[in-house]
Amino acid sequence: MRYTYILDGIPGETSKVASDDTEAALADSIVKSSGEVAFALLITCEGNDVRFSLGGGTLTQGAAGTGVGHILYSEQSVKIEGSKNVTSLKHVNAVNGSDGYLQITPYFEKAV
Repeated sequence: MRYTYILDGIPGETSKVASDDTEAALADSIVKSSGEVAFALLITCEGNDVRFSLGGGTLTQGAAGTGVGHILYSEQSVKIEGSKNVTSLKHVNAVNGSDGYLQITPYFEKAV
């Protein structure tokens, strides 16, 4: 099923982020601009599925039902809102050895 996301705010630069077998947070260069933290992210998964978490916890890999973290399936998009969620987001491959990629567009209150 395809969804349309409408986001208020001013979009920042879209970045492509590789997701591999090591849990990682998003770089400040993606989620911050001129000292301002993005209030929302539009994320699209490409390649292989990726797990993500918000607010803490340790992600674990594994097929649906076995790993820890929300699964973002390849070609699926998700909107993340709230600056605390934006800065706490972590990601990892859903399945060991199957790299995924995230296309990420941050949204800011002011022009960046």
